[in-house]
Amino acid sequence: MEWSDSFTRDVDIITRLIPLEIVAFLISFIYLIVSAGRRKGSEQIHLSRYDKIPGEVIVFIVVVAGVFFGTSNLFFDFASTVDYVIYMNYYPFNPTELILSIFTILAVLFAEYLFLMIVLMRIVRRRKAGIGYWDTSIFHMLGEKAVCMYDARKEVGRLLLLLIGGIVCFLICSAFASGYGLIAALGVLGMIFIPFLMLKRLIQEAIWRNRIYEGINHIAGGEPGYKINLDGMKSNERKAGEQINNLGEGLQIAVTQATKNERLKSELITNVSHDIKTPLTSIINYVDLIKRENIENEKVKEYIRVLDEKSQRLKHLTEDLVEASKANTGNLNLDMEKIDFMQLIHQTIGEFQDKFEERQLKTVVKLDKSPIWIYADGRRVWRVMENLLQNIYKYAMPQTRVYIESVTTSKKTTVTIKNISENPLNIPASELTERFIRGDVARTTEGSGLGLSIAKSLTELMNGTFELYLDGDLFRVSIGFDRMGVEKEAQKAEEEEKKNTFDWEEFLKKPEQKKDEEVPNSESKTTKKQKITLMSMWKNLAEEAKHLNLKVKK
Repeated sequence: MEWSDSFTRDVDIITRLIPLEIVAFLISFIYLIVSAGRRKGSEQIHLSRYDKIPGEVIVFIVVVAGVFFGTSNLFFDFASTVDYVIYMNYYPFNPTELILSIFTILAVLFAEYLFLMIVLMRIVRRRKAGIGYWDTSIFHMLGEKAVCMYDARKEVGRLLLLLIGGIVCFLICSAFASGYGLIAALGVLGMIFIPFLMLKRLIQEAIWRNRIYEGINHIAGGEPGYKINLDGMKSNERKAGEQINNLGEGLQIAVTQATKNERLKSELITNVSHDIKTPLTSIINYVDLIKRENIENEKVKEYIRVLDEKSQRLKHLTEDLVEASKANTGNLNLDMEKIDFMQLIHQTIGEFQDKFEERQLKTVVKLDKSPIWIYADGRRVWRVMENLLQNIYKYAMPQTRVYIESVTTSKKTTVTIKNISENPLNIPASELTERFIRGDVARTTEGSGLGLSIAKSLTELMNGTFELYLDGDLFRVSIGFDRMGVEKEAQKAEEEEKKNTFDWEEFLKKPEQKKDEEVPNSESKTTKKQKITLMSMWKNLAEEAKHLNLKVKK
């Protein structure tokens, strides 16, 4: 047959080209191995999405493919077909079936080759990246479980013994129950009693664990003195309960000691500050008296000026130290009242306008135009804003802008201040609000490092929020307070409006009340008619006034 001869010639040609094909395959395979995971312009090994496929998925695909090809006759039919064509020189079936069989087997071989190359390249890339060949989740899970079981081998062994012992006893009782008489009765009782004992033990351990969980929740919730009830507890549960109780005692001691240390520190600061104030006041007074004297020596005048400047600075430092101590411990008396937050900020900015002009700082203010009422201590809020603006005056870069903006919602108002620092801010934002920490590490400018700490403590004492952000040289601080109830404000405004508005309804009732009053019998009929006429005129006048008032309101 012609097609059989043609097929034989093609097979002969392909057979002669096999060595060349093997060489080309080896060259391309080596190139793939060398270039696997590499990209142009990068020395890093890059993994593909196929490399993230779990190893057990690949094993599953290989097993399924092996089972499929092992149970099918695809390769056997193809081999039989080729054998018929080459050696018998004829094909007893339809040539179309041969072509279909050839294309099918080629497609299967190509799929197998592609899958094999994906697996090989996956292994190569993972090896280059330093990842395990078969880094699978199942192996990890089994390994972790094995490690956990080994760490808890005593508890696991006890549970296994309990389980195995229960099963053995249950089987023995089942064997007895299959007998007769007393033995059968004992077997049935054992089958009932053994599971009951196991269930009782499990319930008891669950109750003990629940006690431990409750104790942990109480201690974590701020009750370090809470004690877990250890009555009836055994084995590991009792040990855990004792350790947690000891931990709570340690926490209680640590909290008590920390509170005591903070109190002693505050008392020390207060006492030392008061002891310093007395001689400092005398120094300031005597310096003031010396300044009033007619001194002609310029050097002495300079000395007096330095004394006055340094004594005033020491006075401010002492006051700040006392205030910071009181603010941190919460020992300040607050005069909480309703204040207009926006108006207070505008006033504070106005106080610092001249200072900002000295350092060529331009303020960009974007505050709410309408009053924003908050519940706070006006004097303390003023101190907070004063400290923040004083901090900007000292540490902001000259010839820059200072942004002061407000964001107000129905429940809260927040004011944000932003500026560029003159010195590098190489410390975390959380440390900048601690006492005696300054952005000017070299301390070339005046300051105690207490301003931001006092501002933060005062804001939090008034139930506000104080947040500090540092981004390079950008300094940003936000303070927020809850707004007073909008409904209460509207109700108060309505009451004020009612007080200031003339009550026309009451005004109109007066003539009618007079009309209903009894007229004395002694009065004449003419007098009665005159009164009725006057009352009707009064009523008409009141109606006209009411309409006029409505027009004015519109």
